[in-house]
Amino acid sequence: MDEVEISREIDIFMSEDGYGCEQEEEDTSHILLRCPMAVKVREWVFRWCGITQPHMHNIGDLIKFCSKWGTCIKRRKGFISICYGVAWLTWKARCDWVFKKIRIFPTKVADNIKGVVYNWIKHKRPNCAYRWIDWSTSSFICL
Repeated sequence: MDEVEISREIDIFMSEDGYGCEQEEEDTSHILLRCPMAVKVREWVFRWCGITQPHMHNIGDLIKFCSKWGTCIKRRKGFISICYGVAWLTWKARCDWVFKKIRIFPTKVADNIKGVVYNWIKHKRPNCAYRWIDWSTSSFICL
């Protein structure tokens, strides 16, 4: 099958502050793991979780880390949800910038992750007694 290059005239290179850092090819691993903006988001979220962040080169490293993290299955599932939130909202912030020119700072992305993942977990467990105040202070108090 022939590869066809489609140009939508979208500038994927942005500024030096992490939105299109032009440091390397803009592939999925770069956008979600190595881009300075993604690194800042992950640092903030991992600090909130109280987890030392390993160096990750690709998405496979992130999946492996999440799937083997911790000994408590309930906490591991919560951490996996947090990692999904990190990937989803980092990608969403990137798309908001590329397509809408809406810039969201890494700390705001991290705050959004807390809110979205809180709602995911609350809806998955209808009888859950998690309180937002506890969750926002420490993700694993509730798990």
